[in-house]
Amino acid sequence: MSFRSTKVRDFIRRLELEGIPWLHERTVQIHWLDKARNVQVPLGSGVLLKIGDTGFLLSAAHVLRHGRRRTLLMFPTESNVAINLNTSDMRMSIDESVVDVGIARLAPECLAAVEQHRPFLRLDDVVLDDVSPPEGWYAVCGYPGAYTDTDLDARFVTSKALCYTSELFGKALACAVDGVTLALEFAAHSIDSTGETGDVPDPGGISGCGMWRVHQRGSSSEAWSAASVRLVGIQHSVVSNRKGPLAFRGTRSHCVVAWIWQEFPDMRSEIDRHAPGLGLRFSRPVGAGRGTRRKNKARRRLRE
Repeated sequence: MSFRSTKVRDFIRRLELEGIPWLHERTVQIHWLDKARNVQVPLGSGVLLKIGDTGFLLSAAHVLRHGRRRTLLMFPTESNVAINLNTSDMRMSIDESVVDVGIARLAPECLAAVEQHRPFLRLDDVVLDDVSPPEGWYAVCGYPGAYTDTDLDARFVTSKALCYTSELFGKALACAVDGVTLALEFAAHSIDSTGETGDVPDPGGISGCGMWRVHQRGSSSEAWSAASVRLVGIQHSVVSNRKGPLAFRGTRSHCVVAWIWQEFPDMRSEIDRHAPGLGLRFSRPVGAGRGTRRKNKARRRLRE
């Protein structure tokens, strides 16, 4: 893509003004409570999804797993008013090297509190098919630790989100699972609508954030709106080599929703209405389902 093109730069400007705020509204930061210092510590990110009348927080397993021994907090506003996630029904993948997904079914009082401040994705906003992702512009949006500042004296944390626009990673990854893994290119520099470049911060802290299809190649950029953005995956790691970072890696969204279908039977009718047969086709995707741990990577399972 040529950033000298007026059309491209106009689109980036619209993305900055419309698309990024849309992503921010549906993305939250997750903290754990350091009781010794009485301060919250940034841990990861998550995406809000509502299926029927039930709210979910989608994140990474290695983020939500901290809830087994720590108090997890979510901050739906810019204030330090937190929502306790430990009241939620949390499910986490076992083997995070293949499928690193965590799902929290929000307790009713938690859902009510979050909805006062944040909109939730609906299934219409999520890609639910297993077709290979089309070429186009994609993005990750989460809360890196580098953008978070903790004032211990005031016991106050300030943070801002990183939205990084990219494309599909065009090379094969040894750690990828066909039909399950999604990888986006990750470079050390970024460019804005003015053509100015800048350094990308250490992405540590965005784990659990959304991976989004911002614009599909061949679609009209003039007709684009934030409503056309779709969730395509949940990010969980960065793949690097000796020269530096290569790609953001995550689990495709249809696998995440299929796991919800598997784990929460009362969600099946609503999911089937949007994606008939999804749960049956992917009720046992690589790394999903319940069962004992196995050494065979092709038969890894998920557990609560």
